[in-house]
Amino acid sequence: MEESKTQIKRETTPFTESGECIDEIEFVFDDERSLYVSQNFLKYVSPVFKAMFEHDFKEKENKSVTMTGKKYEDVLEFLLCLHPNMQKSVTKDNVLSVVHIAEEYQAELMITRCQSVMSDWLKSELALAQTPTSLEDRSRRARTCLRVMSEANSLQYETLVKEACTVIAYFGHVIFTGTVLLPPSYSKFAIRQRKILTNVDNPVSDCKKLFDNLSIELKYELIQKRLKLCDTLEMYEANEY
Repeated sequence: MEESKTQIKRETTPFTESGECIDEIEFVFDDERSLYVSQNFLKYVSPVFKAMFEHDFKEKENKSVTMTGKKYEDVLEFLLCLHPNMQKSVTKDNVLSVVHIAEEYQAELMITRCQSVMSDWLKSELALAQTPTSLEDRSRRARTCLRVMSEANSLQYETLVKEACTVIAYFGHVIFTGTVLLPPSYSKFAIRQRKILTNVDNPVSDCKKLFDNLSIELKYELIQKRLKLCDTLEMYEANEY
């Protein structure tokens, strides 16, 4: 019993402690934390690392890679999703954190998984976008889709960008542009409560920022898709904004 307790205590998250493999490479982050990864593991999952360690790069000689501008937690999440014994799932909770890392290091398996999760995420939001809900809920969901679209656009995932535009259009232009106003029927108490909540989490303001940061072309495409929905009467009572 004591022996098994000791084993449990010694279990650590992969990559977080030195000495686990003989071909160890250290990832050094801006906050001075480190991760420790097998060189062969990195060569297997990424052609970028493979080239780095097979040619005369300084990282090959120093046995360390400086991860400037990257978050420790995001890189660890990326590695855990690829670890053969862990194979942590790519989900809505982590996909936007790891997809850029997967692209930077050309980890094709991870890229495919990320794109699949992002596409499924948008499909699930489409059904909800067509369902009458509160303004606040619609703003939260529109914010989610705008975030997915922004990431997809930055990575040039054109199919995903088009999928996102189709979904976002259903929320209504004042929702996805972040210009929605609270209806007069809201009581003063409700408005006061809303202000308290939005000091921490303001989906309306976030939608405005995300929309404002889109390219002119994407803004135009979103508005155009919304107008087409109006023309074909593909609208829902709760969406008519």
